[in-house]
Amino acid sequence: MIKADFSFIEYSYNSAETDLLEVERGLAKLGFVCRAHHNSENTTLWTQDLCIMLVRDTPNVEFAGISGLGFMSNQFTIDYFKCEYDHSVEMYVTTDLAGNRILFVPDSSNTLGDMLDGNYIIDNLNYNKKEVGFNSVSGVVIDGLDRYQMDFYQELGFKFTKSGDEFNTLVSRNNRFIVKIDKRSAQRGIKGLVVDCDDVFITTSKLYVNKLDLKQLEHVSDYAAFGKHVHKIIGYNCVAAGSEASYTIENFCMDPVPGMDITFRSRKQYLDINDNLLGMYYNG
Repeated sequence: MIKADFSFIEYSYNSAETDLLEVERGLAKLGFVCRAHHNSENTTLWTQDLCIMLVRDTPNVEFAGISGLGFMSNQFTIDYFKCEYDHSVEMYVTTDLAGNRILFVPDSSNTLGDMLDGNYIIDNLNYNKKEVGFNSVSGVVIDGLDRYQMDFYQELGFKFTKSGDEFNTLVSRNNRFIVKIDKRSAQRGIKGLVVDCDDVFITTSKLYVNKLDLKQLEHVSDYAAFGKHVHKIIGYNCVAAGSEASYTIENFCMDPVPGMDITFRSRKQYLDINDNLLGMYYNG
């Protein structure tokens, strides 16, 4: 049976084109901590709570950015997708139909740490504080609609749940991870992350303190349905969808790390990534 439980993001850059210090400074401002580095390749592992990012230096990318999605998987899935073993990250790899890398950690490894054991050197074992409040990656935004791309993710176990004017929505089998495909874009690649946090207002404050520029968002509602949250939504320049009983309250940071955007949100009984809010981030 196909198994693909989302686990981590892969970010790639070419150090001949992109300054490593710029990448590392951006990750640190977002609250990530470097935990380990590969014993022979320029690959590092960065984390914040359950947000995990594998960062690799490779000449095989034209632009820095999110290059892949990592999943806990099984041998059947690895064989089914005809994966090859990539020694630069010590994982099995295939690609989706747009060339985004799909990385698999086999279930013979109980955790990502088991897979990396022996291949990576631990740099930091200190308690992983939520430096800006990020909890977990709950979705990605992928450029470019293609029928075969949709088929690929459904083969991977995702459910096609919605076709909107601007985005198609695919949800993982365990309902914990969402792929949004931007139907308007002729580009290819993974342009943004969606990250859940404890308190979007506190995270907004911490990112301002860390000197990251957040997008000035246009308020298209008076947010009367959000009760006690109204003044904070407006005061912290956030946007929201839903109501006080079921909501997502969000903010957006463009390019805190070269080629990577982040939507960060607090939510209550609200699974979806809202199309209208996504459109607001990328339309203006």
